[in-house]
Amino acid sequence: METQVREKIAYLKGLASGLNVDPESREGRLLHGFIDVLDSLSASVEHWAAEQQDLEDYVAAMDDDLSDVEEFLDLGGEDDLSYFRLDCPECGNVLYVDEEMFEDDDPVEIECPECHHRIAIGAPAKEDPADGETPRTREVPPS
Repeated sequence: METQVREKIAYLKGLASGLNVDPESREGRLLHGFIDVLDSLSASVEHWAAEQQDLEDYVAAMDDDLSDVEEFLDLGGEDDLSYFRLDCPECGNVLYVDEEMFEDDDPVEIECPECHHRIAIGAPAKEDPADGETPRTREVPPS
């Protein structure tokens, strides 16, 4: 499309020079001014069309990359993942804990990755277990 506009502007330039209009006359200045403006507008449109194409290519590449990340993380619309938010009482760090960790009735301790404070979840955690068992401890990966 840009080449068609350029060709038409070149045609108008040829017509103007073929009319033998004096470029110093009022009509000649007006005619050449219009052609110069059209030439500038055409160059501007070509520039913005190239910029638009670059943006479209960039967005397409980002979309491909995002698809790869979604596939890697297996985020294909599965809603079976459930997390709940947990704030560390010591440092205030926000943890997201998978609810599957609490499916059984055993107490669970979660360690904050920031301050290493242990947070007891579920049944009260025993500090000195009499039967030799210790509560399960899960380390939450840093976010």
